[in-house]
Amino acid sequence: MENAVLVILSVISFTMVFTGDFIPHRAVKKSIEQFGMQKMLKEVSDSLLKADIAVVNFESPCAPDFGKSRPLVFNAESHYISDLKSQGFNMFQLANNHILDQGINGLYETIANFKLQNAPFVGIDYKPLIKVIANKKIAFFAFTEFTNFEIPKNALHTPSYLNEKAIFSVESMRDSVDFVVVLVHWGTEYRTEPDAYQKKWAYKLCRAGADLIVGTHPHVIEPVQRLRCGSDTCIVAYSLGNFLSNQGYKYEISHKLSDRRKREGLLLKVIVEHGIISYKNIYLWTINRRYPARFIGVKTE
Repeated sequence: MENAVLVILSVISFTMVFTGDFIPHRAVKKSIEQFGMQKMLKEVSDSLLKADIAVVNFESPCAPDFGKSRPLVFNAESHYISDLKSQGFNMFQLANNHILDQGINGLYETIANFKLQNAPFVGIDYKPLIKVIANKKIAFFAFTEFTNFEIPKNALHTPSYLNEKAIFSVESMRDSVDFVVVLVHWGTEYRTEPDAYQKKWAYKLCRAGADLIVGTHPHVIEPVQRLRCGSDTCIVAYSLGNFLSNQGYKYEISHKLSDRRKREGLLLKVIVEHGIISYKNIYLWTINRRYPARFIGVKTE
């Protein structure tokens, strides 16, 4: 994947960085308690802190008062939010398939915890998060292809799903801002190329007005490409892979891709300066040491 440049008309100057999935597996939790988030993210915190916007996919509810995690059903401690903020993250993606792992009350508690800790989040109720940087207005959206549990019909809040309502939300905002970023949780797990669903919705989002589309969920890196859709153009990062997780070192044999790693991830650095959008791919991997000294860190290549 090469660095790319996309020319636009506006004159704006700011930097954004995007990372993949933060998944609170049991070993990740043990590592946070033993080593602390600062040590675990020391290789990337400088890049996060220097960016105007730093985004992570928080792939879990944060509802410690409501429920407990179990295999493939996640829950995060509330201090993880402040821990990640201290290392430079200032935006959290909540639209993902695990956000309802603790049910609707777990979703409500998650929203309350992020608000309590003054942590900006996106991906709930189809609402954009608006940021003004360098006198330019940027709209951030986040959508998910699905959730592992259904949302009740009488829910006060709902994850933002990728559907026609999502397209309408982006279209409605396009003329009110200078730049539109869409975070999408989609695709096929462990697949290193975008599937037909991703390509279809990337095109629709591009036509709706997205300037940048950043994907998560496959747990592996997929291509970053410049997408043309009629007279519109946008940059699409189909999947950034995992950011911090305890997924195995290699793919399962059944996927027949044993030369690939689920511990690899991508930090996408987007620079908008003098009317030009450029991006840089910074490759990451997770370090896993033998139990019980199980240290999971992130390190640049």
